[in-house]
Amino acid sequence: MKKQLVHLTIVIITCLLLVGLSGCAETSSQSPDSTSSQMVNSGSWYTRKQWPHDGHTYTTTNFIIFSDAASQEARETLASVAEKVLVEVITEFEIIPEEMLRFPPGQDKIHIYAYKNYHPKEWGMRAYYAGLIAWSLDHEERSSDMEVYQSVLKHELVHVIQNLLVGSDPNLAPLRLRVDAWFSEGLAESMTGGTSGGAITSHAQLNALAAEYGEFNPMSYTSDLVLNAAMVNHPTIGFDYYYPISQLAVEYLFSAEGLGKSPADARDILIDVAEDINFATAFETHMGISIKKYKAEFFDRIDGYLEEGFSFPGPSLMLAWVILSALSIILVGISLTRSKSSVEGIQWVWLLIAALYGPLGGLSYFISIRKQRQESSFWWRALVTSMVNVTGKAIGILIVILALFFFAPDKDSGPLILLIPLLISWLIFQAPLLTAQVGVSYWAALRRSFVAEFVSLVLVSAGMLPVLIWLPDRVWYFSNDPNSQFFWGLFSLSAIAGTLIVYPFIVWQTVRVNQTGILTKEESTAD
Repeated sequence: MKKQLVHLTIVIITCLLLVGLSGCAETSSQSPDSTSSQMVNSGSWYTRKQWPHDGHTYTTTNFIIFSDAASQEARETLASVAEKVLVEVITEFEIIPEEMLRFPPGQDKIHIYAYKNYHPKEWGMRAYYAGLIAWSLDHEERSSDMEVYQSVLKHELVHVIQNLLVGSDPNLAPLRLRVDAWFSEGLAESMTGGTSGGAITSHAQLNALAAEYGEFNPMSYTSDLVLNAAMVNHPTIGFDYYYPISQLAVEYLFSAEGLGKSPADARDILIDVAEDINFATAFETHMGISIKKYKAEFFDRIDGYLEEGFSFPGPSLMLAWVILSALSIILVGISLTRSKSSVEGIQWVWLLIAALYGPLGGLSYFISIRKQRQESSFWWRALVTSMVNVTGKAIGILIVILALFFFAPDKDSGPLILLIPLLISWLIFQAPLLTAQVGVSYWAALRRSFVAEFVSLVLVSAGMLPVLIWLPDRVWYFSNDPNSQFFWGLFSLSAIAGTLIVYPFIVWQTVRVNQTGILTKEESTAD
């Protein structure tokens, strides 16, 4: 008995220390690691998504975390991140929670359902009145980019706070009290810095979107029904156009060059709606302009607003790059058909290089023709070898991207993003070219080139993949959609990045080959 009391005392002291260090009272039910066959069919989200939870809730000062199968660590981490983000939102809105937030009866914390065993195809997080549904942090398809996860979480928490300020489920409120979707989404996007590429910042960007989708006034985006109708013909129009232009409309309201308002003014609009004042009236009261007038004057106001600062001509450059790439392919093709001489033994690859590297590829080809008449420099040979190396792997990466996009859009590439480029570059590019240039057997070339191919694959991927993944989320005119006119410009840029990274390795390899010889005499003659 004495031993048990000692253990109990240690447990109590440890819990008190943890509570004191965390600054908030956190409680957890039975660990989710313990097996339980009982799933609970209830929760604040249940009228929207009937997903049961395992009963192992995790509670903090402002949140209760529910889940179907997330680990205890994933629940605790999510709660910690959510607490941090909530402080940001409360501070930016200048909210006094105990006075302004109106929870549903019987609820005093925000609920988060962290799903692990579900795989919704069209979304990752979704807000409702007093809660949200989100990937668990150990969901196998969740983005590994925690910055992106936190940004989307903040977007949804802004929606939750909007609903708590109004004090009702937006889907059940009378039509006259419903907040327009452009304002709701634009507010969430502006307070997160944008989860879909950010607000429109230049005339070129606005004109390019209008050319692709048609001119769209954000105040026409009154409900999700408008967006759903547009998505029938353009599945990504919400993230590409509706969200950015709604964010622009709200940021104009808050900007010193616009109306000079603040998130606190937006907060007061929502509080007025909670007092049974319709949204249009509340908006005009606190923004100093009616929605009708703002809609009529929107493009005139935005024209002046977007004129401030320098607008980088990214779309024009991307279009010019595509045109010059096509011209390079034509010129290289004509030259190859007229020339009977070989260009470093890779004449058939130059067409692919011209397509991938655009005008840089075409320029490299014609420089190589001139250098063929004289002694080529060591550095130039290494550069051409690097371009051939990257081209083989880039074709493999492109095949994986196109296959997933057109045939399995909901699947992850997994190891294929490395395996396919390795096989194509090794089997179709490097080994045959080595055979043609050095006069060795194909199998000997395969054996001796594998290690170098594997190392170069890692280096090329380290250059290409971050560009393909990172840039489209941060620069609006880059697109990882193969149907977009800007895709090829992005892919060419990634190939250039891959070349810069693999080039030092190719230089080192070229030096080693020159010093030691690429194959022994026996290997050169072996079948």
